[in-house]
Formats: sequence, C-alpha cells, structure tokens
Amino acid sequence: MKKIRVAGTACAMAFLMVLAGCSKTAETSGAASVDTTPSDTTVVTSGSTSAEASVSEETSAVQKITVYTASEEKKGEGTYITPGIRLGDAEITDVNSEISKFVAEIKEDSDWFSGTEYSFYDGGSYVSLLVRGISTIDCDSYKAFNVSAATGKLMSDEELLAAAGQDSAGFTGLVKKTVEAAMADDKEGSLFTVVEDMDYRAANLKDSNLAKAAPFVSERGNLCFIYDLKMCVGAEEYTVCLDTVTHEHMLNDFGNWTLYPEWG
Repeated sequence: MKKIRVAGTACAMAFLMVLAGCSKTAETSGAASVDTTPSDTTVVTSGSTSAEASVSEETSAVQKITVYTASEEKKGEGTYITPGIRLGDAEITDVNSEISKFVAEIKEDSDWFSGTEYSFYDGGSYVSLLVRGISTIDCDSYKAFNVSAATGKLMSDEELLAAAGQDSAGFTGLVKKTVEAAMADDKEGSLFTVVEDMDYRAANLKDSNLAKAAPFVSERGNLCFIYDLKMCVGAEEYTVCLDTVTHEHMLNDFGNWTLYPEWG
C-alpha cells in the first residue's frame, strides 16, 4: 500500500507539472500576440494617414495658374492689350488690378506710346508675366509681374529668384556680368564711354544701379531682368531686358532676343 501511495503521489505531481507547463505556454503565446500585432497595425495605419494628408496638402497648395488676354482696346493707331491671370477658376483680382493700372498709365501717355503687349513663362509653381509699353520714340517701358501659384500673390524678387534656383547675391553677380556683356556688344565703342563729366560705363555698373534690376523669367525659361541702361545717345537712358543665361538683349523689338541689337 505504501508503494501504491508513493506512485500515486508521483503521478499526481507529474500531472500538475504538465498542467502548469501548458498554462505558462498559453500565457506566453497570448502575450506575444497582444504586444506585436496591434503595434504593427498602428504603425502602418499611422504612416498611411500621414502620407495621404501630406499629398493632399501639397495638391491643394498649388493650383493651375493661367495667363489670358483680358481686354484689347484700339486707340489711335495703337492697340492696348491687357493681360489677366487666373488661379484655378478664380481671378486674381489684386494682381489683375495692378496689371490694368500699368496698362492704363501707358495708354494715358499716347504721345509717347502706341500700345501694349505681353509675354509670359509658366513655371508650374509660378507665372512670370512681362508687359511692354510700346514706345513711339524708342523708349519702351516694361514691367514684370511674378505670381505664385501657391498664394495667388505677387512674389518678391527673392521669392522669384529662389523659384528660379538663384539667390540675391548670385543674381547681383549675374546682373553685373550681363550688363558688361551688353556694353561689350557696342563694337564701335561710342555708346558707353566718357563724355565731359559722365562715364556711362561706370554709371551702368554702379551698385545702386545694379540693385534696381527687376528679375523675371522669359518665355524661353531663362532668368532675365529689366534694366535702365545709360547710353551716350538720344535720351541717354533706355529700359532694356537682358538675359542672364545667353547675355542677349531685347530692345525695342519685343520677343526678339539678339546679341547685336539695333541700339536705337
């Protein structure tokens, strides 16, 4: 009987140990399932939501920007064309008001101007619009309107330069180099010289004059600028457009860029 009781006790203990082992295995397996699965799911879900939000914000930030002819008016022998700009389906009223104001000023000076025209570059995230007042005496007037597709506002010079991959210091260097190239195109050497007390070459390269360069991007996609170039002829100061990439000029012949312009 003693042997039977000992054997019975041993079997019972063995059975309890098996139960305990099964219970521990089940708990461990359950803990692993709770700890990993929800964590993985949370990471994936969170990442997906964040990416979708980012794409949504980027898409809504930049809309299609469009340049179109808002009006065309005949006056005397000239035609005054006024461009307009839309962002998506909406008119950019503030900018269009400024454009109309410039054209109106040109129209008022009918003794000096015979019309207006425009060209532009669509950079995707911005539009660079150049409006020309066509002069009757070789003294054209130009104004650039650089507009952001993200804000619908006029861009500062620094903002346009950044969009064109340039900074202010680099742009000033390009302006100086381009103006020097423009003056070098005067093969006779008579337009940019010293007359009495006026040094035309030095005047064109003064820091104060270089700082007035108004940047825009031409229809060809090149970074350009509007500049008041001083010359020893006629009115002595002419507004020109200069290309920082090719060093070409646009003077009194809108849209026709050349290295050797007729200087007027």
